[in-house]
Amino acid sequence: MVDPPVVGPKVERRALIVGVQKYVDTTVPARPGTCQALRQIASLLADAGRGGFTVELLLDDEPTDDRRPLLANILDRLEWLKQGKEALLILSGRVRGGRFLPRDARTAILSRTSLALGEIAAALPRNSSVIVDAPVDTGAFASVSWVVAAGPRDAVESFPHARGPTAFLATVLRALSGESVLQEGVDAAAARGVDAAAARGVDAAAARGVDAAAARG
Repeated sequence: MVDPPVVGPKVERRALIVGVQKYVDTTVPARPGTCQALRQIASLLADAGRGGFTVELLLDDEPTDDRRPLLANILDRLEWLKQGKEALLILSGRVRGGRFLPRDARTAILSRTSLALGEIAAALPRNSSVIVDAPVDTGAFASVSWVVAAGPRDAVESFPHARGPTAFLATVLRALSGESVLQEGVDAAAARGVDAAAARGVDAAAARGVDAAAARG
C-alpha cells in the first residue's frame, strides 16, 4: 500500500495593494484608472488557482476613510502584511524625492505626510515581493526578495489613455492575467511606453506563477 503524500500546512500569503487615484492636495495630479486596475489585480491574486493571497486593499474611492490609502492606514496595514509567511506589496501612486505620497500627502510638508521608500522597505520581511507603479530606484528595496518598478520610459505622470491606468500598471495586469507583455517584442513594449527592463521583470514574475508575484527589474 502506497502512503499518501504528506501535505504540509498551507502557507499564509498576504498581499497589500495601495492605490491613490485622486489626492486631497489638489496640486498633485490625479491618476485615472488606478482603482479599477488594482481591483482586477486583487481578484487575480486572491484566486486560489493563481496566488491564493489574502488581499487587503487601500483605495481612495472606498466609501470610508478606514479603507482609503491614508498615511496612518498604510502604516497599520504594513504591520498586518509582515505577519504573513509570504508578503506582496503593490504601490500605485506618486513618488517624489524618494517618498511615496499617500492620499492625504501635503506637498508643502512631504517630510511629515509621506513615506520614504526606504522606510517602507524596512517595514517588510525579507521574503517580501514588491511592485511599484512609479519610476523609482529599486535599490531602495534592496532588503526584499523581489522588486519591479516602472522604468525611465514609464513616466507615471503621463497616461496612454485619458481613462488610465498608467502603462506600467496595465502591463502588470496583463502579465498576471497570463499574457506575455513581451509577446510582440521589446520594441513594441517600448512603443507602448513600457521600459524594456521593467517589462522583462513583470514577465518573469508572471512566469513564476505569481509565486514570487514580482521580479527584480
